[in-house]
Parts: sequence; structure tokens; C-alpha cells
Amino acid sequence: MRIALCQINPTVGDLAGNADLVLDAARRAAEAGADLAVFPELALVGYPPQDLLDRPAFLDEADAALLHVAQNAPAGLGLVVGAPRRNPSATGKRLVNAACLLDGGRVADEVAKALLPTYDVFDENRYFEPAAEARRVVTFRGLRLGLHVCEDLWNNLEEVGAAHEPETGPIADSQAGEQPRRLYAANPIDELGALGVDLFVNVSASPFAAGKPAERRRLVAGAAREWGVPFVYVNQVGANTELVFDGDSQVQNAAGETVWRARDFEADLFVWDTEDLVPRPAPLQGEIESVHDALVLGVRDYVRKTGPAVFNTALVGLSGGIDSALTCAIAVEAL
Repeated sequence: MRIALCQINPTVGDLAGNADLVLDAARRAAEAGADLAVFPELALVGYPPQDLLDRPAFLDEADAALLHVAQNAPAGLGLVVGAPRRNPSATGKRLVNAACLLDGGRVADEVAKALLPTYDVFDENRYFEPAAEARRVVTFRGLRLGLHVCEDLWNNLEEVGAAHEPETGPIADSQAGEQPRRLYAANPIDELGALGVDLFVNVSASPFAAGKPAERRRLVAGAAREWGVPFVYVNQVGANTELVFDGDSQVQNAAGETVWRARDFEADLFVWDTEDLVPRPAPLQGEIESVHDALVLGVRDYVRKTGPAVFNTALVGLSGGIDSALTCAIAVEAL
């Protein structure tokens, strides 16, 4: 099977624009011979949608956008798209954070996010109900997918031998000198692996932090090695207000070796053949380079996504010091 990893740059609240991004990438994926195109977490609404999720009209429009994408996707192409979905249960929060499988012009299947981060920059427990059901396999044309959403990967740290505290993550509240602690009792990776999946698929909106790409690679590669199956990881790119997303979408083979990795801090699309498991060198950016690129992208997207009605010029105050010189250089490159 040929799977397209679609690393797109959605804008929070721009349902029509985000749907167009998804459909444009889907068409390019189909032209490249893909059978399935995978998009990031909450790709249709952007991340984080925050209190837009409290507006019934916005949720109705999000449902309509999802159906529009399903009905206008290229014939024969399946899509995995992140979107908020209404909780079918009469109890709990009104919404779930879902990965939706679109096929044949409809929502063929969907799985809800099990682990909802509510620390650091995240506040998902305010809006979403965690998955009520146990992890289950999503089957697409005979391929058994271990489909899950962002944080559902991040509670597998102990399994992959991490003995440190990340700057952000579900064990960031550990005390100095202690072994890492999980925030959650459940481990969706182990639950999915035990079901006998052919491929892990994670859709994410994971913000950038210094050192985060290396941490992600350890997690993804470790889960692939632990269960002996390849791992597809698709992350959002771009900036929404104070959050910057670096992309870092990737494929790891069953030995935890990088088969492919997307460009940093840029929209990207790559079609991977599941028969191609040859490892390829994919060095990570240096920390200074990645922080620079994050700053440039953050400034650029803040101005671009806010729109020309608000910003059409920029004023930079310079005192003559190194900080001012850096600020000026970033502004020039961004704008």
C-alpha cells in the first residue's frame, strides 16, 4: 500500500481554508499513486481551537467541512483526518478529539483520543471526553492500522527505556532525581500492539520545543521496535499565535530505523510504499538552527494568519544591541 504523509499548515478557525488544504494535498497524493493520505490532529479546525469548540455553529460547520472533504476527495483515495466529533455518550464532555477515516464519500470509521493532555500549553480536558472504548484496530483495505492521536503515543516512555525528563510531556511533573512517572494509567501503544496491528499511525499537533524532535524520534522508533511493526507519524506544521509546530513527520521501520522524515518547519508531502523499509540517513537540525527556524516561522505565520486587514507593515525598535540585531534579522527573514 502507498501512504501519503501530509504535513500541512492549518489555521485555527479557518474551516474552509483548512478543508481546501486537505483536498489540495489529497489530490497531489492521489496523483502520486497513494491509496491512503494521513493528515495531522484536528487538521480541519487547527490546533488549538480552544473556545471555538464551545460554539454549536462552529461544530456544525466543522461537521459539514469533514463531509465536504469526504465527498470531494479523489475517488479511490482514503483519508485520515483529525477533527472534533460529538461524543455519542449521554455523559461526559460533549466532544471527542478524533482521527476520522474517510472512504467512499463518508466517514467510514473514527477513533477518539484516549489521553488528553492538560499541562503546560495544553487544556484538552476542558473540551474533550477521553475515548470510552478500549483501543481497537482500524482496518483499511486489509491493512490493520493502530490508529491513535498525538498524546496516546507519549505515555509509552518507560517501555522505550527513557530515563530522563522531557521539557514537555506527560511525565514532566517528575521531581528531580526521580525516575519518570506516567500521568496516565493507560498505555494506548501497548493496547494497540497487543491487538496485532500491521502499522502504527499517529496523527499529531505536537508543538516545537528545543530537543523535542530527538525525543519524538526516540518514542516513535522505540514503539516500532517494541512491537516489531513500522510506525507512521504525521504532525502539523506552522504557528498559531504562541504555539509553533515544526512538522517532523516521519516513517520508522520495525527496527526503529528512519525510512523517511519530512522537512522541518515547512509544509511537506511524501508518499511511502509500505514495502519500502530501507533505512535512510535523516539527521536532525542542530538546536540553534531549529530555534532560529521556529522564531522565523512564528513571526511569519502570526502576521500571515492574522491577515492584511490587521497587519500590512511591521515596526521594529532597535537599541543597537545583540538582541535588537537578532530581532531585526528574524523580522527580515520572516516578513
